[in-house]
Amino acid sequence: MLQAQCREAILARVLTAHSTAAYVLADSSKLGVIAVHRVCPLDQVTAVITDDQETPGASARLAAGVASLRAAQPRRLSLTAAG
Repeated sequence: MLQAQCREAILARVLTAHSTAAYVLADSSKLGVIAVHRVCPLDQVTAVITDDQETPGASARLAAGVASLRAAQPRRLSLTAAG
C-alpha cells in the first residue's frame, strides 16, 4: 500500500503532465532542499512562487531557466495601549 505522500506525488505528476503550466508554491526555507518525492524536473516548472526571504544559494540554482516570483510578507502591526 502506498503512503499518502507517495500518492500525492503521483497525483501531482499526472496533473503536471496534463497541464500547460506548472507553478511551485513554497516558502524560502524549502528552496534548495532535496525532497523525498520528485514531482517533475525543473525544466517543466513555469515559475516558483516564494516569499521574499533570501535563502543562500537558492536563487542562483533557480536562476537557471526558472522564473522566481517573490511575494513580500505583510508587515505585522503591533497593538499598543493606545489601541
